[in-house]
Amino acid sequence: MSRLDSYSLMIVSKYFTSIEDYINVEFVCKKFQNNTEKFHFNPISISTKTRKFFPHLETQHLYSNNDFKISSKRIIKFVLWNIVDYKTFLKENGQGNVCRNVMYTKNDRERFGVDVPTGVNQLGCNCFRASRIPSLSLPKTVTAIGDFCFNGCKRLSKVSFPPVIRVIGDSAFQDDIMLESIELPHNVKTLGKWCFAGCTSLSSFVVESPSLSEINEATFAFCAKLRHVVLSDQITRIGRKAFSSCVALKELTLPTSLIEIGENAFEYCGIVDLHFPANLKRVKASAFLSCEFLEEVTVNAKIENVDLLCFGFCMNLKTLKVPKAAKRFVDIFIQGLNSVKAVEME
Repeated sequence: MSRLDSYSLMIVSKYFTSIEDYINVEFVCKKFQNNTEKFHFNPISISTKTRKFFPHLETQHLYSNNDFKISSKRIIKFVLWNIVDYKTFLKENGQGNVCRNVMYTKNDRERFGVDVPTGVNQLGCNCFRASRIPSLSLPKTVTAIGDFCFNGCKRLSKVSFPPVIRVIGDSAFQDDIMLESIELPHNVKTLGKWCFAGCTSLSSFVVESPSLSEINEATFAFCAKLRHVVLSDQITRIGRKAFSSCVALKELTLPTSLIEIGENAFEYCGIVDLHFPANLKRVKASAFLSCEFLEEVTVNAKIENVDLLCFGFCMNLKTLKVPKAAKRFVDIFIQGLNSVKAVEME
């Protein structure tokens, strides 16, 4: 069995999370002693009391706004991990320091312009809200877009997302009435509530990210022209009002991974034919309320819970195909509907 030498221990200890970890490991064996003295940077936050454990620091990493900052000529530069605005970044960069999390704020945009500079990692809340930009190309370093960032940008018709984007905040593009299509890169993990709601020109949405597991509340509500939707097979939940009032959405293929459809998720949509995917277990109240063009529904065998008015006021629903394993839900499915001509048990 191979054993850690002192150099390997130093590499491993970079991932320790507290000063106690560093102290304790030095008691393991003699060769691990004075481990922290080998560091020229601090892998954890330090204080006035723990400064002595890292006597040879040349680069100090500041992990939060409250970190103790060493005043010593021995320190060559500082690395800031807390979020700073672009103005602060320019100041620190001019002093030879490094900023790992740079946010372009509304104040930055008003001062430095609409072109987001390279090196920015995040766009702040309300950064471009109600601005008159017609298109947007973000630098490859941007990983997050804040809440309401592009809300109400009435002229915005095209957005190019960088491949590293992971988070798009609540109402980030809400009411951008000229935005026509969205294709999200593979790293997107979170779409906020009401993210693209009210984008009345949006006709196509494609998401193939393996990291995105949920379409959030009202993400695409009131997108009246949305007719083409591609959801990845990692989506397990479609939230409340996610596609509410997408009247042009006539064809819908639900992902095989889907487990739950939230309340009013597809109310007032133009869906004609609906197939429950094999793993769907829960359909919440009024999920397909007033889908007036819906004619046929095929239910899956694994369904476990169906709330009232699931297909409420779907007055043109004619055929309901239900497996024997789900026959106990038939009365709920057809509640208040006189239009259903056939209930087929498969």
